[in-house]
Amino acid sequence: MPFCVTPREQHKVVSLLGEASGISETAQVYPNTPGIWTEEQVEAWKPIVLALHEKGECSFVNYGMLAELLIIIHGANGYLIDQFFKDQVNDRTDEYGGSLENRCRFPLEVVKAVADKIGADRVGLRLPPFADYSD
Repeated sequence: MPFCVTPREQHKVVSLLGEASGISETAQVYPNTPGIWTEEQVEAWKPIVLALHEKGECSFVNYGMLAELLIIIHGANGYLIDQFFKDQVNDRTDEYGGSLENRCRFPLEVVKAVADKIGADRVGLRLPPFADYSD
């Protein structure tokens, strides 16, 4: 079940967290964790995401590290963004699966959305240089 963590007032940043969120049944590592690949799951996320967006806030599915002046998007260790990159885990058949270009689509959309909201100079993407998770 998705949940929302509200920001400390001085940071003006909201992060919507869905720890260990899977993008496909294959990517679901732990039981009873949120996912975002079925219509039912997408519908469950919508009211939360829309409520944040109506307030002009950012939202993310999954874990991100927040710092004072920089948002580091966690794209490693089998978390959501990493799952999109991995062809052994990402068995989606839509525009987010298959080719390398498609598997990079969601991570790049996340980076762009965050950069558009807070400025590209305040955004980083953590990638695992030697990770072999699900390879």
